[in-house]
Amino acid sequence: MTLIARDLSVAPPGAPDPVVRGFSMEVAAGEWVALSGANGSGKTSLALTLAGLWPAVEGDVTLEGEPIARARERGAVAAVLQEPMSQLLEPTVADELAFTARNLSAPDDAIADDMRLWARPATRPDRSGPGRAPHAPGRRRGRRPSRPRLAGSRARKAAAGCERGLGGAMGDPGLG
Repeated sequence: MTLIARDLSVAPPGAPDPVVRGFSMEVAAGEWVALSGANGSGKTSLALTLAGLWPAVEGDVTLEGEPIARARERGAVAAVLQEPMSQLLEPTVADELAFTARNLSAPDDAIADDMRLWARPATRPDRSGPGRAPHAPGRRRGRRPSRPRLAGSRARKAAAGCERGLGGAMGDPGLG
């Protein structure tokens, strides 16, 4: 599988001018690419365009000869953003993974089975009660659960787990 960018110019939505101009590259399956540059130089904008999340101002991006937007629609490309918490909507990692599975039309019984597996390592029979993750925000006092509060690397792993459900993987320059 090869990702090709040709004569790419990239601008954040609404920006008057491109932050990246004339970028070209070819990356084969298994190869790694590192983007480096000063703050504001366009690394994130370029990564989002390469992942099919933003349109290019000029040029094109293809995956195996197919336009990247179409490849993303069929689940061949995924992205973990620099701030992965912006991708997570559910109160627990298990809920987030179930949300992803539902969006991929997974059968409810398969989701329920997976939820039991995902929750098992995080459960304790103590104060949390049976089948509850002790780290699940707001669960013990009957409050509505809040958004997950995960450290950077755990948030990236959770976002990557959900994105892997889409069949691809592409990290942002700040993924570290």
